[in-house]
Amino acid sequence: MAQAGPRGAALDVVRAHVAAEVDTRTDVIMSTVSEDPWFPLPDRTADGITLTVLEGTPAVHDYYADRSDAYVVLASNQLKQLVADWYVFNESAATLRQTGPIGDNPAADAEFVVNSAVLFPTAPDGIRGEIALTHFPFADVLAGRVPPRAGGSGPLGYLPVEEIEHSHLLDRFVDALAAGDVADLLTADHCAAVRVDGPSPNGARGTRVEAYDGASAAAQLVGLFAGADDLTLSGRIVTDWYVFAEYLARFTTSPGGGVRLRRVAAMHPVRDGRLEGTFGYGLDEPAATV
Repeated sequence: MAQAGPRGAALDVVRAHVAAEVDTRTDVIMSTVSEDPWFPLPDRTADGITLTVLEGTPAVHDYYADRSDAYVVLASNQLKQLVADWYVFNESAATLRQTGPIGDNPAADAEFVVNSAVLFPTAPDGIRGEIALTHFPFADVLAGRVPPRAGGSGPLGYLPVEEIEHSHLLDRFVDALAAGDVADLLTADHCAAVRVDGPSPNGARGTRVEAYDGASAAAQLVGLFAGADDLTLSGRIVTDWYVFAEYLARFTTSPGGGVRLRRVAAMHPVRDGRLEGTFGYGLDEPAATV
């Protein structure tokens, strides 16, 4: 795959990492991680989502070493996948083995399956991040506290009603970003982590969003696209519990018509008709000349 162009190279990097996770040895896993790692870790709990952001090889090494004290990955069944030249997005049903205490569940040799959405930003030397969002808390899955999926009913029972509602929510969010006010579309406890690499207007490199409440997240997410001449979606996946979007923004950078593009791939968990979080990665790049 590494010889199949930029998308093939990105996919090859992620395939190597997934295989290393099944291997479970920390040093093997770290051999598939870039030297410039950035790991937002949204953690699904009974009370919502908490966020920790790790940066740098030592912190990420400790994360993988510590994770094996709770569980290891046995297998991963891919349900959805998008491959770009700078990221891979997967939704999966992964089989895990418990190796230590998880929440209120004591250590046991139990196997369990979790539904998760994972964004892997990639670099030539490995993944830059493994941004994983789970549908339900691990502890609830282990304890059997997760309800079964509901069937459709009523005159629209044949339609994926929640997916349609969440697609409308995503469209409203894009319009609100362009208008400069997204506060009404975020939960009060919305947390956000987005890294954007590449040249910025002031000559510095890189942009970061890191927020732990709705007001701060709203301001920073609007700032991510402030001044764009055009903002649209170049890709989306909509489910009953999250939306994934690839944002494409166009900026005029000089009076002479210089143009910069900002691409951001992000996951948004949805709760009660609002976005509960934003976790993503992006690139700034010059527009293609015609």
